[in-house]
Amino acid sequence: MRKLLIFLGLVLLFTMTFAACEKTESGVTIATDVEEYSPLASSIQGITMTPIFNSDGKYGIVEYHWVAGKGSFILFDRLVKDVVNEGGDVLWGAIEDDQVADINEPFEIQLEVVDSENNTILANTAITIVRDGAFYRVEAQN
Repeated sequence: MRKLLIFLGLVLLFTMTFAACEKTESGVTIATDVEEYSPLASSIQGITMTPIFNSDGKYGIVEYHWVAGKGSFILFDRLVKDVVNEGGDVLWGAIEDDQVADINEPFEIQLEVVDSENNTILANTAITIVRDGAFYRVEAQN
């Protein structure tokens, strides 16, 4: 009988431990319109990135914070290193200081999804972009 009680106690403790540690994290991914781009090709302005995040209506105002490790996000009237929006696409190009950049080392485009009502980070991810000859290629998503 004592062994049965110890066994049941361990099962109960084990169950409670896993229930308390269950993670209900929402994930975010970045979809891109092309896998590679060359600033020398006039037909493609850059790599368009779209966040994919399902909040299931759990949060109030969700903001998307984008940061370019190298290059710039291309807005209508300017180039910027970071963008905060409500989930719209961003366009990245290999442009720095209004000139085509020569970026030879891999770098990341980072994205954080933030609940702006309480400034809580809901999810984050990054993609790595690498130079491959005259092209910049999306290599991996972290």
